[in-house]
Amino acid sequence: SGIVEKPVFHHLINAGVYLLNPGVCRLVPPAQPFDMPDLITKLIAEGGTVVGFPVTDYWLDIGQRDDYEKAQADVQSNEA
Repeated sequence: SGIVEKPVFHHLINAGVYLLNPGVCRLVPPAQPFDMPDLITKLIAEGGTVVGFPVTDYWLDIGQRDDYEKAQADVQSNEA
């Protein structure tokens, strides 16, 4: 029904930075894999409060070596 040439999309993402109330640790089961999405889902299901904080500054996933090196170069060149 239509087309947009080179659209720009804006999405919020999880940048993987967390601050937790120590009491939340009671929700983490011992000795088994349990990641943050699982913890957040469980916390919400129990009526807990979860707050997001949008980061609008420079951010780059540095999970790969090339990305880490790019981040280092960006910092050195003041592009970060």
